[in-house]
Amino acid sequence: MRERVVVTGLGVLTPIGSGVEEFRQGLREGRDGVGPVTGFPAGRHRVQVAAELRDFHPERHLGPEELARSSRAT
Repeated sequence: MRERVVVTGLGVLTPIGSGVEEFRQGLREGRDGVGPVTGFPAGRHRVQVAAELRDFHPERHLGPEELARSSRAT
């Protein structure tokens, strides 16, 4: 059985770049995306580094209802 697949767009959100071109550039440059935690005060935690999404603004991608029922981990 053959099934057809249609790609209607590309998107990516990663610690080395948001958007396809920024991500590709991050790969080319060998960026790893790991750095000090900035999303919350991490001083009392054992782990002080993470691969966080930088410059991500969920309100640009999600509607008000989705934002209301979503957490940072979403």
